Amino acid sequence: MAVKSGAVKSGTHRRSAAGRTARTSVPALIAALTLSLGLAACTELSGTDPIITSSAGPGTTTGPADPALLPSAVPGETLEQRLARLEFDLAQLKLDYSVVRPSFEQLVEREENLKSRVAAVESALGPFTASIPAGTGRATPAPAPAPRKTPAPAPARSTKAQPVTTSSVPGEMGLHLASYRSLDRLKEGWAELKAKHPAELTGLNVRIQRINTGSNGVFQRLIAGPVTSHTAADGLCRTLSSKGVYCKPMGFTGDAF
Repeated sequence: MAVKSGAVKSGTHRRSAAGRTARTSVPALIAALTLSLGLAACTELSGTDPIITSSAGPGTTTGPADPALLPSAVPGETLEQRLARLEFDLAQLKLDYSVVRPSFEQLVEREENLKSRVAAVESALGPFTASIPAGTGRATPAPAPAPRKTPAPAPARSTKAQPVTTSSVPGEMGLHLASYRSLDRLKEGWAELKAKHPAELTGLNVRIQRINTGSNGVFQRLIAGPVTSHTAADGLCRTLSSKGVYCKPMGFTGDAF
């Protein structure tokens, strides 16, 4: 993390240096061109190299103009041509500077913001980086896995006696004749049905199917049988239905009566 902070800081310094160069070089060139115009005129009038006196204040020195900043003369160029060229260059440079100056100002503002952000990052990362111990060259062994706990055996469940369910022989059918709330009422209903319709129900047994209807509660379904085929069950149901008895063929399954 310290390397990353250094990279950000280095990039900031590079942009800062570029911004300072851009801010100082363009105004310096404008000043040099302006000065060159005056020097060219003085040279023509006096025939000697002028001495430039700095007006920056006390402690400054005087001397010849810096040749690195002064535009060089073109061979065979007259004074008027040189003055015209310098005036054109100065006007063009001022125009260019007025265009790029807002960008320079934005660059300065961004540079200041970036400095503040880098300082904030360094202040945040400093304590964290310092808290990282120096590497010893030895890998830290992984902690031993915690012993697994053996789950306690589940308590034995008490086995309750389940009602005996008698499956029908394949092909055997039954007759659903009624449904009752209780076993006692089912027994009474079966006795009444056999007494009223002995020709159709004598010799048949009963299976009980427990049906949970949800909101309507639990019912005990009475299934009489067995009947050897679906066709035979249909015939018996048609006969009983003609006498006002509910009857529907279904498999002969359920608990023994």
